[in-house]
Amino acid sequence: MRIDELTGIKNTPFVKATKVNPPYNPDMDAPEQSHADQINHVVDELHKVGWKTLGKGFQAHVLEHSGYPFVLKIVKNGDSYIEYIKVANSMPNNPFFVKTRGKGVNFGNEIYALRLEKLSEIASYKDPFYRKYIDPSLECYCDNLVSEENEEFLKENWPDLLQALSIIFKKWPDNDLAHGNYMRRGDTLVITDPVL
Repeated sequence: MRIDELTGIKNTPFVKATKVNPPYNPDMDAPEQSHADQINHVVDELHKVGWKTLGKGFQAHVLEHSGYPFVLKIVKNGDSYIEYIKVANSMPNNPFFVKTRGKGVNFGNEIYALRLEKLSEIASYKDPFYRKYIDPSLECYCDNLVSEENEEFLKENWPDLLQALSIIFKKWPDNDLAHGNYMRRGDTLVITDPVL
Protein backbone atom coordinates (compact mmCIF):
# COMPACT_ATOMS: atom_id res chain seq x y z
CA MET A 1 0.00 0.00 0.00
CA ARG A 2 1.38 3.43 -0.98
CA ILE A 3 1.05 6.46 1.19
CA ASP A 4 0.70 9.05 -1.57
CA GLU A 5 0.42 11.91 0.90
CA LEU A 6 3.92 11.18 2.20
CA THR A 7 5.60 11.60 -1.19
CA GLY A 8 5.09 15.36 -1.21
CA ILE A 9 6.22 15.73 2.37
CA LYS A 10 9.39 13.73 1.72
CA ASN A 11 10.32 16.15 -1.06
CA THR A 12 9.99 19.39 0.90
CA PRO A 13 13.24 21.34 1.24
CA PHE A 14 12.98 21.32 5.04
CA VAL A 15 12.88 17.54 5.32
CA LYS A 16 15.51 17.02 2.63
CA ALA A 17 17.90 19.39 4.33
CA THR A 18 20.59 17.76 6.41
CA LYS A 19 21.30 20.95 8.33
CA VAL A 20 18.59 23.01 9.97
CA ASN A 21 18.92 26.26 11.90
CA PRO A 22 16.11 25.84 14.43
CA PRO A 23 15.16 28.42 17.04
CA TYR A 24 17.37 28.08 20.11
CA ASN A 25 16.02 26.04 23.01
CA PRO A 26 18.32 26.14 26.08
CA ASP A 27 16.93 22.82 27.34
CA MET A 28 18.24 20.87 24.32
CA ASP A 29 21.59 20.58 22.63
CA ALA A 30 21.76 21.46 18.93
CA PRO A 31 21.36 17.94 17.43
CA GLU A 32 18.37 17.18 19.67
CA GLN A 33 16.77 20.51 18.75
CA SER A 34 17.31 19.88 15.05
CA HIS A 35 15.72 16.43 15.21
CA ALA A 36 12.79 17.67 17.28
CA ASP A 37 12.14 20.48 14.80
CA GLN A 38 12.37 18.12 11.83
CA ILE A 39 9.98 15.66 13.46
CA ASN A 40 7.58 18.51 14.30
CA HIS A 41 7.69 19.71 10.69
CA VAL A 42 6.85 16.26 9.31
CA VAL A 43 4.03 15.95 11.84
CA ASP A 44 2.66 19.39 10.90
CA GLU A 45 2.62 18.37 7.24
CA LEU A 46 0.90 15.07 8.05
CA HIS A 47 -1.77 16.96 10.02
CA LYS A 48 -2.53 18.94 6.86
CA VAL A 49 -3.46 15.72 5.02
CA GLY A 50 -5.66 14.18 7.70
CA TRP A 51 -3.29 12.44 10.12
CA LYS A 52 -4.07 12.96 13.82
CA THR A 53 -1.58 12.78 16.68
CA LEU A 54 -2.26 9.90 19.08
CA GLY A 55 0.72 10.53 21.32
CA LYS A 56 4.13 12.11 21.45
CA GLY A 57 7.31 11.94 23.40
CA PHE A 58 10.55 13.86 23.43
CA GLN A 59 11.88 12.25 20.22
CA ALA A 60 8.84 10.62 18.60
CA HIS A 61 5.23 11.13 17.54
CA VAL A 62 2.53 8.55 16.78
CA LEU A 63 -0.21 9.44 14.31
CA GLU A 64 -3.29 7.74 12.86
CA HIS A 65 -5.43 8.32 9.79
CA SER A 66 -8.92 6.92 9.32
CA GLY A 67 -8.00 5.83 5.78
CA TYR A 68 -5.09 3.58 6.74
CA PRO A 69 -5.00 0.31 8.73
CA PHE A 70 -1.83 1.29 10.63
CA VAL A 71 -0.33 4.10 12.68
CA LEU A 72 2.83 6.03 11.88
CA LYS A 73 5.58 6.45 14.45
CA ILE A 74 7.89 9.32 13.49
CA VAL A 75 11.41 9.01 14.94
CA LYS A 76 14.88 10.25 14.18
CA ASN A 77 16.90 7.94 11.97
CA GLY A 78 19.32 5.89 14.07
CA ASP A 79 17.03 6.04 17.10
CA SER A 80 17.17 2.99 19.39
CA TYR A 81 13.50 2.43 18.59
CA ILE A 82 14.47 1.42 15.05
CA GLU A 83 16.77 -1.21 16.58
CA TYR A 84 13.86 -2.45 18.69
CA ILE A 85 11.73 -2.80 15.55
CA LYS A 86 14.49 -4.84 13.89
CA VAL A 87 14.46 -7.19 16.89
CA ALA A 88 10.64 -7.39 16.82
CA ASN A 89 10.63 -8.10 13.07
CA SER A 90 13.21 -10.87 13.56
CA MET A 91 10.68 -12.69 15.80
CA PRO A 92 7.40 -12.55 13.84
CA ASN A 93 5.90 -15.52 15.71
CA ASN A 94 6.28 -13.95 19.14
CA PRO A 95 2.92 -12.20 19.72
CA PHE A 96 4.28 -9.92 22.45
CA PHE A 97 6.38 -7.83 20.06
CA VAL A 98 4.76 -4.96 18.15
CA LYS A 99 4.22 -5.72 14.43
CA THR A 100 5.13 -3.52 11.50
CA ARG A 101 2.76 -3.01 8.57
CA GLY A 102 4.92 -2.63 5.50
CA LYS A 103 8.06 -0.62 4.90
CA GLY A 104 8.96 2.56 6.69
CA VAL A 105 9.45 5.89 4.97
CA ASN A 106 12.59 8.07 5.10
CA PHE A 107 12.17 11.83 5.30
CA GLY A 108 15.59 13.06 4.22
CA ASN A 109 18.51 11.58 6.13
CA GLU A 110 17.29 12.38 9.61
CA ILE A 111 13.64 11.36 10.07
CA TYR A 112 11.97 7.99 9.65
CA ALA A 113 8.30 6.97 9.76
CA LEU A 114 7.47 3.42 10.81
CA ARG A 115 4.14 1.80 9.91
CA LEU A 116 2.91 -0.09 12.98
CA GLU A 117 -0.18 -2.10 13.80
CA LYS A 118 -3.06 -0.29 15.46
CA LEU A 119 -3.37 -1.30 19.10
CA SER A 120 -5.52 -0.40 22.12
CA GLU A 121 -4.36 1.37 25.24
CA ILE A 122 -4.23 -0.26 28.65
CA ALA A 123 -6.15 2.06 30.99
CA SER A 124 -3.79 2.25 33.96
CA TYR A 125 -0.73 0.68 35.54
CA LYS A 126 -3.09 -1.34 37.76
CA ASP A 127 -5.45 -2.37 34.95
CA PRO A 128 -6.87 -5.89 35.52
CA PHE A 129 -5.65 -6.70 32.01
CA TYR A 130 -2.15 -7.23 33.49
CA ARG A 131 -3.44 -9.86 35.95
CA LYS A 132 -3.09 -12.89 33.67
CA TYR A 133 0.61 -12.10 33.17
CA ILE A 134 1.43 -11.68 36.87
CA ASP A 135 1.78 -14.38 39.51
CA PRO A 136 -1.41 -14.47 41.62
CA SER A 137 0.66 -14.01 44.79
CA LEU A 138 1.83 -10.59 43.53
CA GLU A 139 -0.12 -7.36 43.39
CA CYS A 140 -1.59 -6.67 39.95
CA TYR A 141 0.32 -3.70 38.67
CA CYS A 142 2.51 -3.18 35.66
CA ASP A 143 5.91 -3.14 37.38
CA ASN A 144 5.36 -6.64 38.78
CA LEU A 145 5.26 -7.94 35.22
CA VAL A 146 9.06 -7.57 35.01
CA SER A 147 9.87 -8.30 38.66
CA GLU A 148 12.18 -11.19 39.55
CA GLU A 149 9.34 -12.66 41.62
CA ASN A 150 7.27 -13.01 38.44
CA GLU A 151 9.93 -14.73 36.33
CA GLU A 152 9.00 -18.31 37.24
CA PHE A 153 5.31 -17.59 36.58
CA LEU A 154 6.17 -16.27 33.12
CA LYS A 155 8.45 -19.22 32.44
CA GLU A 156 5.64 -21.67 33.22
CA ASN A 157 2.71 -19.78 31.68
CA TRP A 158 4.00 -17.21 29.18
CA PRO A 159 7.36 -18.37 27.80
CA ASP A 160 7.12 -16.17 24.68
CA LEU A 161 6.59 -13.10 26.87
CA LEU A 162 9.55 -14.08 29.05
CA GLN A 163 11.62 -14.53 25.88
CA ALA A 164 10.67 -11.05 24.64
CA LEU A 165 11.41 -9.43 28.01
CA SER A 166 14.73 -11.29 28.32
CA ILE A 167 15.84 -10.08 24.89
CA ILE A 168 14.94 -6.49 25.80
CA PHE A 169 16.76 -6.62 29.16
CA LYS A 170 19.84 -8.14 27.52
CA LYS A 171 20.01 -5.64 24.64
CA TRP A 172 18.78 -2.58 26.59
CA PRO A 173 19.56 -2.99 30.32
CA ASP A 174 18.44 0.64 30.85
CA ASN A 175 15.06 0.15 29.24
CA ASP A 176 11.65 1.77 29.61
CA LEU A 177 9.43 -1.22 30.35
CA ALA A 178 6.68 0.67 32.15
CA HIS A 179 2.98 1.33 31.78
CA GLY A 180 2.42 3.43 28.69
CA ASN A 181 4.95 1.36 26.76
CA TYR A 182 2.66 -1.65 26.70
CA MET A 183 -0.56 -1.84 24.72
CA ARG A 184 -2.98 -4.61 23.80
CA ARG A 185 -3.87 -6.50 20.65
CA GLY A 186 -7.22 -7.97 21.67
CA ASP A 187 -6.40 -10.04 24.76
CA THR A 188 -2.62 -10.04 24.13
CA LEU A 189 -0.12 -7.74 25.81
CA VAL A 190 2.17 -6.00 23.28
CA ILE A 191 5.51 -4.39 24.11
CA THR A 192 5.33 -1.20 22.08
CA ASP A 193 8.23 1.02 23.15
CA PRO A 194 10.66 -0.48 25.67
CA VAL A 195 13.72 1.60 24.76
CA LEU A 196 14.93 4.98 25.95
